Amino acid sequence: MFLDLESYSGYQTYLLEQPARLVVDLYGVKGDPPPMLEVDSPVLSSIRASRFDDQTLRVVCDLKAPTGYQVLPAPGGGIAIDFNYQLYSLALEDQDGSLLLSIEMSAAPEVQATYLESPLRLVLDFQDTTLLTRSFDTPVNLGPIVRWRVGQHSPAVTRVVLELAEPLASLPVEERAAGSFVLPFFPGTAAEAAAYLRAQQHAQEEPEELGAELLPTGEGVLSGLVIAVDPGHGGSDPGTIGYQGTFEKDVNLAISLYLGELLSEAGAKVIYTRDTDVYVSIFQRPEIAMEAGADLFVSVHANSHIERGRARGTETLYRAGDPASELFARIVQEELVKAITLIDRRIWGREDLAVFNGSNIPAVLVEVGFLDHPDEEVLLRASGFQKVAAQGIFNGIVRFCLENKR
Repeated sequence: MFLDLESYSGYQTYLLEQPARLVVDLYGVKGDPPPMLEVDSPVLSSIRASRFDDQTLRVVCDLKAPTGYQVLPAPGGGIAIDFNYQLYSLALEDQDGSLLLSIEMSAAPEVQATYLESPLRLVLDFQDTTLLTRSFDTPVNLGPIVRWRVGQHSPAVTRVVLELAEPLASLPVEERAAGSFVLPFFPGTAAEAAAYLRAQQHAQEEPEELGAELLPTGEGVLSGLVIAVDPGHGGSDPGTIGYQGTFEKDVNLAISLYLGELLSEAGAKVIYTRDTDVYVSIFQRPEIAMEAGADLFVSVHANSHIERGRARGTETLYRAGDPASELFARIVQEELVKAITLIDRRIWGREDLAVFNGSNIPAVLVEVGFLDHPDEEVLLRASGFQKVAAQGIFNGIVRFCLENKR
């Protein structure tokens, strides 16, 4: 609220209840008082003014509920009154395994989160907010949250403290309906939550924004070639399982089907070792490729690490001792990393993989990213990212074939 004054010598404020109102006495102000003003605001219902005496103008702000405020000198004269947001209620909820804080308040809050250790606590400070319910401190059994307390920490800050058994971080506030908001939680540290948000933003970008430039598909650049595409795992074998319950077999199949479409458009005959969610033995996979007369074998996977959540990036495996497979792996790795912009880990030869040992054609196994890293799981489960990964692998296949006249 802004009070436009040519001059004043001082002011005094009073916050009153029953009914709720803010009284502002402005000293050294002359002239007739302005008419009453009806206000459509979550905080105010009306503003009225009257002369208290010859030197004092009294302004009364009728409030919908008592609330905190701040009076500031306005540039160019007058004063500004900033009223706090009004926080009506808070509730912890578990929606399908996801924790969130349900918030009812007059406007979207600005929340500052602080993560503390010894003991573990997540502190949420609602800025410029007045709590309109009773303060409380109560135990709770909800995921990692063992206790929570809410109170008016200062005239301008409502504080929520969650005592934790395991790390928990907050995500940005979302509006659910008018006056209704939710603050989702992330099962991990603040750094992991930040990585999760970056990954979400990355996954929502269009493929061309990720740097995946599709190599030529016209004029049958791959005509006459038979390419075996092997989506890893499947059926009763889920492969790696991510933090959010993502099955590697599903990621592998999605990327492989996108890849197969690109290969077909470029004129290649595509042989899938599986094109649905079925189990195929690791010994059958190279046999399928050989029986179809495949010229190249590409197996698509998502990675994992013995220290779950630690490793990240892209790597490509190849049949050890086979120069053609090594060159194939190097080119596919280069193009895939360029497309998806994850960490370039390495290419490395393996002598112990059945999918390599059952054939003699150039063969690679692409580990697109680490499904057991929360950051990369978000990417791997996003269809936009899956398409970019398929384009990167496709680019590597085209380059390999063009440069080696296959």
